[in-house]
Amino acid sequence: MERTELDQLGRAVDEEIKARFPRDTVQRVAVLQHGDDPVIEPGELLVRVFIPAPDQPEGYAESLAGWAETHRARMEQIRRELSLRLPAARLLEFTFDDTSAAATPRITMRDDGTLAAEQLSGPEIVTIALRLLRSHYVFPERAEQAATAIEARLAAGEYDNLDEITLTGRLTSHLYEICADKHLQVRLGGGPGPGPGAPGPGPGPGPAPGTGLGEHADHEARLLAMRQRGRLDNFGIHRVERLDGNVGYLDIRRVPVPANAGPAITAAMELVAGTYALIIDLRIPDQRRRPHRGAVRPVHQPGHGHELGRHRRRARYRRSPSPGPRRCIPPGAAARALDRRAPAHRR
Repeated sequence: MERTELDQLGRAVDEEIKARFPRDTVQRVAVLQHGDDPVIEPGELLVRVFIPAPDQPEGYAESLAGWAETHRARMEQIRRELSLRLPAARLLEFTFDDTSAAATPRITMRDDGTLAAEQLSGPEIVTIALRLLRSHYVFPERAEQAATAIEARLAAGEYDNLDEITLTGRLTSHLYEICADKHLQVRLGGGPGPGPGAPGPGPGPGPAPGTGLGEHADHEARLLAMRQRGRLDNFGIHRVERLDGNVGYLDIRRVPVPANAGPAITAAMELVAGTYALIIDLRIPDQRRRPHRGAVRPVHQPGHGHELGRHRRRARYRRSPSPGPRRCIPPGAAARALDRRAPAHRR
């Protein structure tokens, strides 16, 4: 593996593993290949997790044993996910980042091969992703165009023999080449593998097999912290107004996560539910001025798509996690509503 590719893989694994542990319990994560350490065989990778070291090297062994006892369930879950998602990572180590110690203790967890039957190949992952793209993407024609192009790459073998991190990065870049949508990404999932009893594709999987209640509690605590931080700026919903001419105006400073901001989004949409047209302002603050005719574009509530033909107009809908009424505003409605507004108004 090229060094730049290995470094990119290392950054992704570092981020994934740190997210599974409480804050400050993991210092850094390194991904090593054959030649970096004598214990690594050709074609294998070693994921080395460095944890905070005690003040004195004499306490290394006892400290490492205590750390492992506290985080045993997390260690086993990481070993399972590496076996499923990064099969080349046959070795997983936990140790201290201290090269001065003569014999720094370490805990090594080797892939025993028991999950080999549950591993999806690269082509299988791509096929599942394309099926989800065709059935769920808000622009069906563009989804079909992207899926067709990627199927040609799949037939040419461009997704063969890749680890999942490299595969998902490559697939995401190929999707962007066609759809130019930065929200459309193939991400590493944390759900259970495709073995018996595993749920099919869909949001919100519960804790994976082998995950203890502690991991589930940590996940819920992170969600709660995200909601609390989001409330400080009202989840990016800066202002909601009803302008003259019965035109709704939403000043959005960032796009929030619906699972956290659902009540705030619903409340904002309730206030503009009866308007003739809706302006959703996503400009950066320096560009914000009073709405005027030239700044208005056909807009729609997130979750809705429009296609305007020469003699037809139709709207497509997808499911939204936020309760409340759904709105679909036809193209041109905002401009027509502004034409009916009084010539002078106050913001």
